[in-house]
Amino acid sequence: MKEINLFSEQQKFRQIWVWIMLLTLLCIPAYTLWGTIRQLRNDIPFGNNPTSNIGVIIVFIIILISVLLPFILVLTMKLETIISKEGINFRFFPFHLNFRNYKWEKISKAFVRNYSPLGEFGGWGIKYSYRTGIRLFNISGNQGLQIELKNGKKILIGTQKMNELEVVLKKIEQMNKENQSKII
Repeated sequence: MKEINLFSEQQKFRQIWVWIMLLTLLCIPAYTLWGTIRQLRNDIPFGNNPTSNIGVIIVFIIILISVLLPFILVLTMKLETIISKEGINFRFFPFHLNFRNYKWEKISKAFVRNYSPLGEFGGWGIKYSYRTGIRLFNISGNQGLQIELKNGKKILIGTQKMNELEVVLKKIEQMNKENQSKII
């Protein structure tokens, strides 16, 4: 039987400052490409201490890769959260290829809260607070779903849908109360 999702969210990096920084980084391989072409095509040495044509090509490739990898990483990065009757599932792609699954039986608390990404965790992304013992998975914002497991672990997953998430958690709490009363 297929799980029915009560909540689903997918976040990607959309902050303008991230894209400005990445696009600015592209200037480095563009400048290196210009110098490489000048040296290869026009025999004009690139730089004050020019290297061989092979050296210039190798340097260009290294710079291109070192700039493109972070660019591709940010393009493909996404935080996905799914909540069903069975539990909470999330992944921070490409760091998690598979979803992390937390069944309701293993969760002692799940609640939505505001937090300070810089103050509590030192920024966004995948972070850990040694002070509070909370592992953060966040793309942007300052709102999240905090999960406290029965084994003591604490996880905070960023969200842009705080109100919708609160409604779903209340619905699940109500369903759990109804199930408990049926058992008794």
